[in-house]
Amino acid sequence: METAQKARRTRAALYPVLNRLSPIPVRTKLSIYQKYVRTIITPAGPAWAALISNANWRRLEAVQNIALRTITGSQWFVRNSLQQSNYSHLQNIGKMSGPPERNRNRPGELTRRT
Repeated sequence: METAQKARRTRAALYPVLNRLSPIPVRTKLSIYQKYVRTIITPAGPAWAALISNANWRRLEAVQNIALRTITGSQWFVRNSLQQSNYSHLQNIGKMSGPPERNRNRPGELTRRT
């Protein structure tokens, strides 16, 4: 998926600024992430959610999770739940809505009016 690749390249270019050894405060790193990486990822969610496969959706989530782990210096095995983060500003990040549930066995329900 081109969007995930573009976000990965941007995240990689920002790695010297976002990594845990950088002297920049976490809040500033988060702002940099939101302005450069998240602006690439975010339009892919709502605009294309119905058309994105589950595998591509996981790729987008992986880009986001790796960036946030890089910023906070978390290990790779840390849970993805930001609500349990030590950083309150990470707990308040809005969640992207996932792809809609697909019911391919009963397409008639989609055309019925309620």
